[in-house]
Amino acid sequence: MILSHFKRQQTIEQYGQEILNSDSLRNTMFSIHMYGTAGKDAATIKANIDNVTNKNLCVVIGEFGQYHSDGDVDEDYIMSYCTQKNIGYMGWSWKGNSGGVEYLDIANQWDGSQLSSDWGEKLINGTNGIRKTSKICSVFGN
Repeated sequence: MILSHFKRQQTIEQYGQEILNSDSLRNTMFSIHMYGTAGKDAATIKANIDNVTNKNLCVVIGEFGQYHSDGDVDEDYIMSYCTQKNIGYMGWSWKGNSGGVEYLDIANQWDGSQLSSDWGEKLINGTNGIRKTSKICSVFGN
């Protein structure tokens, strides 16, 4: 079970353990969406992640971009700190955004043959990008 789209990570901090305890399989993962509030700077990002992991709750950064309509995002620190803490992250989103948030497109072509020059290149090929830091999940290995 994945519980996501929390507007504020405090929801996970306050209720995460209760939610996990109510899951008889105890396989709940929480997702923080780091836009202008939760992902605005290194101190906020670190606190948001640490406040959840310090409670031994499983977390992924389920959405973030390099900026958003609600403020700038420190995407470099998100990727760096997630790599350091061995936390998964998923940049938003592959392609097809509209309504003024087209800047969140990672790729210019659906087949991935052309990444967006700023966000896509950083997320996929950057220093802490997916190409350099991703690992095959153990369930898919030999």
